[in-house]
Amino acid sequence: MGFRVYLGTIPNYSDSNDGVLLDGIRDDSPAAKAGLKAGDRIIRLAGREVHNVYDYTYALGEMKAGQEYEIEVVRGSEHLKLKIIPAARR
Repeated sequence: MGFRVYLGTIPNYSDSNDGVLLDGIRDDSPAAKAGLKAGDRIIRLAGREVHNVYDYTYALGEMKAGQEYEIEVVRGSEHLKLKIIPAARR
């Protein structure tokens, strides 16, 4: 399945705890511009709860390039709500 949008996140596919742990963020990507960092755990994206990588990919499949979405992450003991604008896939 191909995605129409790009965020620039590098998920940790081996971590199966609640949410999606990010191993990294690509430079100058929508995720970097939104303030996401390696080690963040995505728990909500575009109004959907994210429990695992399947929830994450489902949310990505519904997103549209250029539209602003809220992304909620856990960073350490903090819950952060950030705004992210996906880019179109090239």
